[in-house]
Amino acid sequence: MKKTTGLLPLFCVMSSPAFVNAQEIAVLNHTFEFDRIPFETQKTEAISGWVNTGNGAIGIEVPLGGGFIYNGFDNLSQAAYLEQGGRISQALNLDLQKGETYTLSYNVGRPLSETGHSVVARIKANGLVLAQKQTHATSLEAGDWTTESITFTATEAMPLGEAVAIEFYNPPSASGSKAHIDNVQLTVAGTGEAQLIVSEKFKDAVVENIVTTDLAINIPEDFDNLQLALNYLDDKIIPANRQITLNVNECGTYYDNPLYINHPQGDQMSIIGQGANCNIVFGSADGIVVTTALKKLAGLNVVGSGKEGGIGIKATDAGALYRVETSQVSSFSAGTSADEKGYAFHSGTVSHSNTKDGFHAELGGGLVMNAIRSHDNIQNGFHANNLGALYSYNNPYLFGNSLNAVLIEDSGYSWTTVHLQIHDSNDIDTESIHMSFLGASSYIYNGYNSSYQAVLRGNYSSLIYTVHHSPSNQNAISNNSYTPDPY
Repeated sequence: MKKTTGLLPLFCVMSSPAFVNAQEIAVLNHTFEFDRIPFETQKTEAISGWVNTGNGAIGIEVPLGGGFIYNGFDNLSQAAYLEQGGRISQALNLDLQKGETYTLSYNVGRPLSETGHSVVARIKANGLVLAQKQTHATSLEAGDWTTESITFTATEAMPLGEAVAIEFYNPPSASGSKAHIDNVQLTVAGTGEAQLIVSEKFKDAVVENIVTTDLAINIPEDFDNLQLALNYLDDKIIPANRQITLNVNECGTYYDNPLYINHPQGDQMSIIGQGANCNIVFGSADGIVVTTALKKLAGLNVVGSGKEGGIGIKATDAGALYRVETSQVSSFSAGTSADEKGYAFHSGTVSHSNTKDGFHAELGGGLVMNAIRSHDNIQNGFHANNLGALYSYNNPYLFGNSLNAVLIEDSGYSWTTVHLQIHDSNDIDTESIHMSFLGASSYIYNGYNSSYQAVLRGNYSSLIYTVHHSPSNQNAISNNSYTPDPY
């Protein structure tokens, strides 16, 4: 590989031209929303996904609390700060290609109380600066934000094949002060294609895009995050006798977009979190979405942002998620769901603290659940509607769900064997099982309930079949019960 030494000419422009087929490259924590700011300090002193390469303080804080005016920009609830001498950088899973045009865009803000700072943005490869731009505080009104960008096209004089990195720096000055940045994005376009850096070992394991042996891909050792690994596998052919395992060894990664599992041989792929409390966090509405198949998803805590309508782990469009094991999902609209004839099998999954449902099936989708827990969801522990089906066994445990432990409606269906345990709120407005609308049905074997409210409530043509209830509890599920809706 040819390497160039010495200084290279710098390319700097005021704005970026529009390029055909521009590709956005993943930048970790590019809106600086991943890190939680401690209440006591009102700031962090590190930034997830970024490396502190300077000698000044860096971190994340809330711009509004620091005297900023929003001025219509999105994603400014948190921003990175750089004190004098502060420098942050990030190496991308991307190598420099001749003929490609690289564009870095970002927001720069000036606090009301700061007057002398400047921000230098750079694109680098092999330690060499390929393009840069400096923004001075005097170019901004106090309390204002602006969008800046730099762009260049790679030539033979540059270190082709080397990893691309981005950097932000607040150089020391006599009147220097704190600088802020946010919303960092890098796009690539041009005559070639942006090439992901691939570990040398894959050259023997993948021949002419065909996987020739069982392959373990480690994150972040081989790829910085799951999305980049899935992008690499997108055009690979996985023969029936081969398996792909994606080992997630570094936890806490923040994703702005859902992870779509749509590989035609996805039933030969597994995603496995390594170690305890391995969180992957989504700023998007949905988390992991399976539209073809996935053999196994295990050992991950899937955490959402609570956006309306979002699903943490979803099987849809006839997609099949064959096994979800010892995982947790929280802070979505619904923790896990199957719809549009999707199917998922959960073993030991815990779904909690979602704004609507823990487990949800609709539109012909089905969930099979072994020894799961659904708790502290704002509405329902289980919810089946519109021909959705839920089948649970081996002591499914529902507690702390604010509206219903189980809601079955609009021809939904629920079947439970071996101890459905309901330990919900003692609030008399909380119902254990609520059946409503035409065709809803439920079968429960060996049920147990500790809620104060009436155990069952149905309306219209709902059917509730229960047998072998717990006789020791006055509110236990009763045999062949049906209560018309009083309204």
